[in-house]
Amino acid sequence: MARTRLLYSNSSSGDCRRDADFLLAAGLEDVLNYLETLRFSTAEIDWLKSTKRFRSNLIDYLAEFRFAGNVHAIPEGTVCFPNEPLIRITAPLPAAQLVETRLINIMHFQTMIASKAARMVLAAPRENTVRFRSAYRAWC
Repeated sequence: MARTRLLYSNSSSGDCRRDADFLLAAGLEDVLNYLETLRFSTAEIDWLKSTKRFRSNLIDYLAEFRFAGNVHAIPEGTVCFPNEPLIRITAPLPAAQLVETRLINIMHFQTMIASKAARMVLAAPRENTVRFRSAYRAWC
């Protein structure tokens, strides 16, 4: 099967405020764990079959699925900047599409939290800091 290279960068990173123009990469360990352990259980496969919505070749593909692509990423804790890619996955297109949403969610959330924490520490050096606010509002 042909290999397709997909580039994933945090789409929100281009929208950072001028005074918050960096990110702290986070989530790589969870991404790697997800990719290494991703499997469809017998119960999940049986449920998919029971819906009668999927062709047998897709069911067979998912039953045997193991992620076998390559991962290139900025190391955990690295400072990066808007529009800079955090992770690149090289894999057959179906496998890359299957994991895309979960990888974006893992990297986005953890990068968001780490970046906000770094900014808080920089804004209040040598102070104890606490921030109470919805996570989605904390981005940049």
